[in-house]
Amino acid sequence: MPAKAPHHAPQIRVWDGFVRLFHWSLVIGFATSFLSGEFDWMTVHVWTGYGLCGLLTARLIWGVIGSKYARFGSFIYPLSDTLTYARGMLQGKPPHYLGHNPLGALMVFALLGMCLLICLSGLLTLATLEFEGPLVFANRWFDDAMAYAVEDIHEILPWITLALVGLHVVGVVISSRLHGENLIKSMITGNKPTAPSAMNPSTQPITRP
Repeated sequence: MPAKAPHHAPQIRVWDGFVRLFHWSLVIGFATSFLSGEFDWMTVHVWTGYGLCGLLTARLIWGVIGSKYARFGSFIYPLSDTLTYARGMLQGKPPHYLGHNPLGALMVFALLGMCLLICLSGLLTLATLEFEGPLVFANRWFDDAMAYAVEDIHEILPWITLALVGLHVVGVVISSRLHGENLIKSMITGNKPTAPSAMNPSTQPITRP
């Protein structure tokens, strides 16, 4: 069974309301977009895609002006920190971070980057093959071969993203166990325990300014 932080451990608000809303909206939006694309529900697919574009744009803005742990600067780590955390994971005693840990931060940036590429390739596909959407002006720069190549990329990227999502879930489960905290619950309530990990009581939480 996963170790748990003591019930009386003090809590701190880490994830603000926008971050939590964005996270679960992205989960629902990606799933809806993926399934609608697979089943050729194109109206649903296009409008869900627009919604995801808006959602990601809002997250990029919030990553600059948002609360402490929402800002991208709070989880950009040097390579040395990432390697230290990876070694700690392999040894079963990783340092505890209140915000995103270094490996989790890499996954966040990877997922955001993939979702942005999916949105961009989707908009370009809509513009060059359907002559619709906000990037319709770009069709003058694409011949048929290029347009179909972009469509192929748009169809491949979600599968790569799905694989990353699987790795992300595995990482959340492992981190929750090693740190003695429920990271899924934290993304619902916004709170995390400030106490050291029950599995590694000598390690104090690491915060970033």
